[in-house]
Amino acid sequence: MPNAEAAPLIRVKNVVAHYDTLEVLHNISFDVPSHAITVIMGVSGCGKSTLLKLLIGLKRPTSGGIFIGDKNLVEMTRKDLDSFRKRIGVLFQGGALFNSMTVGENIAVPLRVHTKLSEETIRIMTQLKLEMVGLAGFEDFMPSQLSGGMRKRAGLARALAMDPEVLFFDEPSSGLDPITSAGLDNLILRLKSAFGMTIVVVTHELESAFTIADRMIVMDKGRILAQGTPEEVKKSSNERVIQFLQRQPEDKYSKDSQFFETLLRKT
Repeated sequence: MPNAEAAPLIRVKNVVAHYDTLEVLHNISFDVPSHAITVIMGVSGCGKSTLLKLLIGLKRPTSGGIFIGDKNLVEMTRKDLDSFRKRIGVLFQGGALFNSMTVGENIAVPLRVHTKLSEETIRIMTQLKLEMVGLAGFEDFMPSQLSGGMRKRAGLARALAMDPEVLFFDEPSSGLDPITSAGLDNLILRLKSAFGMTIVVVTHELESAFTIADRMIVMDKGRILAQGTPEEVKKSSNERVIQFLQRQPEDKYSKDSQFFETLLRKT
């Protein structure tokens, strides 16, 4: 059952962000409900990747707040940020595995850095995480020996290593075939169902978004155009949201199509 009405775990309030003098996020506000999947989507360059960097503490906003419970991420010290990052897991686009390490060694990295567990315990936990993502028995493989989908699953196993409270995905379906992408969607749904995880997914893949989302946020040019349940977003009257959901081309491409059609008729 969707849990879009759960109490928010993260609150983003009036966030503005710049790269040098260019304002890339304009007064962004939304909640991330606990134990639910929130999907942030929009066209390339809409600001969703910048927003993800803010949510995981890799970039600070120019103004506004990002509240985790009663603590403002923007005001956290380096020590507080380190503690916060131990509570989250991130699957970066492409998996971001260390190519010189085996799959098992990759997953063990956060456990070795952030805990004092014995090597035997780390080995067992590594195997458990691989089983969770359907890669049991692959701990001795190198990343170069895995398919694109398997590398993403291995990256997810590493993101799960510290049993995070919140799991972030950056374009999880990017570069995957439809069958592999569907398998990853099902895995995300199982993680929420089995462990009650709070999950934030940044994507532009419509089919994946509507498969997994409890709550959606649609962005364009650094602004939120629509947010709510998938059904509420589908009913949006915003022209840009409609264009995105219906996969309509930009006007300039429509004009290009008309030009080529005219040219073909003349030949």
